Amino acid sequence: METGKQKTAAIAQWLTKEIAEGRFRPGERIPSEYELAERFSVNKKTANKAVSELVVRKLVERRRGGGGSVVCENSALLKGKFAAFLSGNISYYSNLLYGFQEGAFRRGYNLFFFSSPDLRDFTLARNRLKAEEPAGILVSHLQEFPSDLPFPVLWVNNFPAGIRNCNRIRHDNRAGGRMLAEHLIHLGHRKIVYVTQNHVEQPLQDRCRGFLEILRENGTEALSVEQFTNETLSAGEFTDRLLRRFPEMTAIACDGDHIAMSLFLALRESGIRIPEDLSLTGFSCLPEVQSLVKITSVDEQPRRMGCCAAELLADLVEGRTAGTVDEMFSVEFSPGRTTGPVRSRTRLFS
Repeated sequence: METGKQKTAAIAQWLTKEIAEGRFRPGERIPSEYELAERFSVNKKTANKAVSELVVRKLVERRRGGGGSVVCENSALLKGKFAAFLSGNISYYSNLLYGFQEGAFRRGYNLFFFSSPDLRDFTLARNRLKAEEPAGILVSHLQEFPSDLPFPVLWVNNFPAGIRNCNRIRHDNRAGGRMLAEHLIHLGHRKIVYVTQNHVEQPLQDRCRGFLEILRENGTEALSVEQFTNETLSAGEFTDRLLRRFPEMTAIACDGDHIAMSLFLALRESGIRIPEDLSLTGFSCLPEVQSLVKITSVDEQPRRMGCCAAELLADLVEGRTAGTVDEMFSVEFSPGRTTGPVRSRTRLFS
């Protein structure tokens, strides 16, 4: 059940978004507190607190003599702008961007977005930044980025290995890996192959590290840690090779849902039943995958983390944070239909 504080925040967030998107223009009245109370099923006191929050932020002003509350003349500028640099073409990144926008609006900032700029020649992006004059920058999944920009920068989940003392917020990938390993161990699995996209990116390394830690704590090791990209082998060729090399395996743990989905289809084509013959896990809980097959996975909640990242950047910009930001964002285990207990059987993969 939502608390009064959460309801107040929800109303303030909705009003901020409506103002930022121009539905309530400078000088126009916003809905009365009675209308807000009815719309959000709250009492008038809660609605009043939400409007008061916007008054403090100078987005809205109250008019005397029954004039209601109107949008301030300079509200279109809000407090400033954030820039977001983002690379990636899966739903994780679009949800992260939605979160950036939500958090920015909540704190009174607009947001503009750069998609995968060519950072070998950052001149165009730098000139655009100079023209837009952002108050701060959010960066995710870029391996290179200028270090001499005159704005606070917050790295989200992924950051260059050589960067030091940066502001950052990360998913707790290690905890996610541990959750998946604990789940498989609980189901009786000890013959597990771990499949990774690469051995370079820090989030993927942390997922693998957490997974292997739990195996060792339970007196076992992974049969192997394998790397899979469809640039060298098809999913069918890769799974066929795994079945020949590790006929005793009872589970495959993947560090991404899209890899898990590729292997699921290839295994099914080979006549392998999941989870009856082999259990399979993913990571990230991608909607485009989960809508097809409910894979046992870890939910990173990118929209929530994006919102949190934007609010952390606002704290940096407004001087509410002393020192360097280093936040860990929790993840949640998401059970699916691709894992089950180990069953007594002869080897199927001979």
